[in-house]
Amino acid sequence: MPVSDHPVFKEPGDREIKIWRYMDFTKLVFSLEESGLFFSRLDRLGDPFEGSVPRKNLNSRIEVFKKRFDEKSVNAYQVGFGKVLQWQRQWTYVTVGI
Repeated sequence: MPVSDHPVFKEPGDREIKIWRYMDFTKLVFSLEESGLFFSRLDRLGDPFEGSVPRKNLNSRIEVFKKRFDEKSVNAYQVGFGKVLQWQRQWTYVTVGI
């Protein structure tokens, strides 16, 4: 797929500018030896908020549900959505330190 301009992403003024990213030595060696990248699960990054949903977003979802469903359904949604978020953190992988 060819590269094309997009209005959301501004091109830097200097096209020759270098972008620096740091990683520890063992990850660098792994990447070079395996010709690949290391991916970590969200729940193993050490940040309990990684992959979370903002509280304001959660509250607005609940308000929408309260207008459409009974209290029992709203409570079931809250419990279920929390479990989905926990499950999602275990099954979402990201590159780290690159």
